[in-house]
Amino acid sequence: MGRPEAPINYAIPELGKCAELLRAMRHSAGLTYAELAALANYSPSHLKRAARGEKTDVDVVRAYAFACHARVPDHDRVQEILDLRDTATEVIKKTEQEARKSKVVPKPQYVRDEADLSGAMRDAWARAGRPTARYIEKASEGQVPRSTAHTITKGRNVPKDVRQYVAYLNICDISDDELGPWFRAWIKVRGVPTETERRLARKWMNPTVSVQYFTTVLARLKDRITIDAARTLKPHEWSSLRAAIDEVHRTLAEVNRAATDEAISLKFGLPGYSPYYAIDGQHRLSSLREVFLEGGLAA
Repeated sequence: MGRPEAPINYAIPELGKCAELLRAMRHSAGLTYAELAALANYSPSHLKRAARGEKTDVDVVRAYAFACHARVPDHDRVQEILDLRDTATEVIKKTEQEARKSKVVPKPQYVRDEADLSGAMRDAWARAGRPTARYIEKASEGQVPRSTAHTITKGRNVPKDVRQYVAYLNICDISDDELGPWFRAWIKVRGVPTETERRLARKWMNPTVSVQYFTTVLARLKDRITIDAARTLKPHEWSSLRAAIDEVHRTLAEVNRAATDEAISLKFGLPGYSPYYAIDGQHRLSSLREVFLEGGLAA
């Protein structure tokens, strides 16, 4: 009589359950590990690791299950094993990513130049678990190409524009209200965006992010109109600066309104509010906005 099998490792529950099912299939098929190895084309040690609930290649689990299935067909159990193994793969991936996360908190508020910004972005990437350049490209839907992601994570470059910047930060688990200090750092390093850049940003930013972005832009523009600065500005520079401030003021009013409408749609369950709603939808939203802004329902 052979030695009893080693206990199943349930450190990852899905792998433990998968090991239980693999053992049950082998017993039902009446196979020894030597016989199973001949059918599966894997060594007995590889197959035993899979049956102990340890991390093994998914192909080993698949070969183990199908070899037993060939002797005693059990399609449902094979499918359950493969589903469990897929779930376990995701759990392992998340666990490993958590283990790679840095404890260093990025500090965009202390950024002074491009080198500081690059360092802060690298800290954000490390805190997010150091996602690969391939993953960043896929998760950003191509906004951050793999080569660009690689140079950013190595501290050799920063994003080329604010859209790429936001896409990268979103992948690093920084979004919405958390973007405020990052926008301030970006504008401190890159300067006030041009009217064309602001117009393009308005097209793709969601309302919450737009509020953060245009509030920062406006504050930066106002910083340039101090008594000392005003004395050195030429007439055409002064008028251009005032026009920019007025334009950003109007944009900020629009995005604040859009952000409020978005909050109302979530609060009252309006399906995907759009400014192109029918007129009765506009009337309904206008009345809800008044109630919402009174503060009673804002919480």
